Parts: sequence; C-alpha cells; structure tokens
Amino acid sequence: MSEKLFAIMAAVDNPKSMLENNLMVEVKKDNIGLDVMGYEVHLEFDNPSIITSNADGFPLWLYFQCTNRRSSNLRNRYFDIVRALGLKEMWLLWEDLADYFDSYADDLPTIIAKMTAERTHVEFVERTLEEFDLQKLLQQTPSEDDVYPYGMFTHDVFSDLFQRVEEIENQMNVVVLGLTEFEKNTIRVMYPDGRVSGLRIR
Repeated sequence: MSEKLFAIMAAVDNPKSMLENNLMVEVKKDNIGLDVMGYEVHLEFDNPSIITSNADGFPLWLYFQCTNRRSSNLRNRYFDIVRALGLKEMWLLWEDLADYFDSYADDLPTIIAKMTAERTHVEFVERTLEEFDLQKLLQQTPSEDDVYPYGMFTHDVFSDLFQRVEEIENQMNVVVLGLTEFEKNTIRVMYPDGRVSGLRIR
C-alpha cells in the first residue's frame, strides 16, 4: 500500500505573492491551486480556511528520510513554504486519513478535532497525533534507506529549522530564502546588496 503524503496548513491572504516575494521563485497558478517552481509542491485552495498539498504524490516516508541525520529534503521544502507564507506549523498525514474530515468544508480546528477523536472499535488505521521532534526521531533506529520510524498523523512546528535560519542569518549577514538544497550543501540566500545566490552551508 502506498502511503501518500497529505499536508494541511492555515489559509493566508495573497499566497502567490507571498511565496514569490519570500522564496524568490516563480509560482504558477492553475484552476485548482499553485505550483511552487523547483519545489515540486502543489498547494490547493478548495477550502477558504485551509491550504492542502500532496507534494506531487510523494510518499509520507520521504518526510522522515533523515539522510546524514539531518532534516529531510522534503521536510525542508515544506518548511520553506510554511515560512514564506508567514506560518509556523503544518499537519501532515497519510492521505487516506483525509476520509475522516471534509477537506472542502471543515476549518482547521474541526479537522484536528475529528482526527484526534477517540478511535472506534472498527477502525484499523492508527491516527494518533505525534509531534515532530528531529532529535527524538534520530534516537530511533532507521531502515536501510535512512527512514526513521513515523506515524500516520504528525504536527510539525519546525522549531529546529527556524533556529537554523536564525543562526545562518546572524553568522553570515544574509537573508535566508529557504533551507532547500537545490545544489548539494547549498541554500539560496539574499545578500545585503540584494543579490540572490547560493550559500554553501556544509
């Protein structure tokens, strides 16, 4: 069974311009949402209260593939998007769990309430809400491909990545556009003169 990732975050005003201005990438609009160029992430706005995404059908386990004991590339991508939208958190889940709520009509508190309601005796899927903690995750034993144990419903506030951005900006006197490495060990930043370029971070 394929466990495709489904992400939920709070809706914001003017998401296209926020993403373009803060990530400095092209964002294409289609009839159902936005494609963030280079990120392979599609954001949908069918519900006025939430933003949903399926990351182009990536499996959920990719979010927990912490190669070299670092935050995964997919998690970094989502962090960049969440941060560019002025948000602080995101919920991710196995897409089949979206059957528990109405992604077109329910607001965020309603979705969380439905997802965290007590399981009935006929349910076979584990949907316990877990808080993402990279340090705790890395204390566990990964599979051969560096995928660490994960649940089907996770809340991520990205505290480690927000801290990493602050550290880089303070040390290097740059504005971090994102932590996604489009080239190995290199992120995109804006220098004080307004120039956008890569910065090697390892």
